Amino acid sequence: VTRVVRGYKYGNGFIDLYGFYTPSKLPYPMLYVQVGNESPIFAKQAFNTMRFFEFTTDKFISLHYLHNFEGYLTNRIPLVRKLNLRSHANIKGLWGNMSRVNNELTPLVDSSGKPILRKKTLQASVPFIEGGIGVSNIFKVLRLDALYRFTYRDHTTPPVYIKGSILMGL
Repeated sequence: VTRVVRGYKYGNGFIDLYGFYTPSKLPYPMLYVQVGNESPIFAKQAFNTMRFFEFTTDKFISLHYLHNFEGYLTNRIPLVRKLNLRSHANIKGLWGNMSRVNNELTPLVDSSGKPILRKKTLQASVPFIEGGIGVSNIFKVLRLDALYRFTYRDHTTPPVYIKGSILMGL
């Protein structure tokens, strides 16, 4: 479900809401693997601070909110106003987990007895949250975002990411 919220004094907002539920007993590869993005390119539908295959769930709800300020902030600075830059902010949240039945289907060791890396699952009490701010309309086609990972920060993932993208159809 996508909803455009218009009429704000400070720009336009866009809300995306997604959900998924699997009542069946399924092995790990057949469940929903959250879409992560390790590339330096910003992806609108992915979690940009999440690694590939980092979380797998059998039930989740996801909320994405993007707010385009439509020049409300950048038009106040004279040089930036001439460049016609636009600022935006976004936040993404993911709540969900994997049932005990599905979690136990994945073996911890392979046939030779070597340990398999344990999959990482979301905790029902702690959502995955990332957010960021950015500037778009750079040279009329580029967008830069500074993203921050608020939860599930461990030593293997940096908390801050800088990502860029090319805007089409302006």
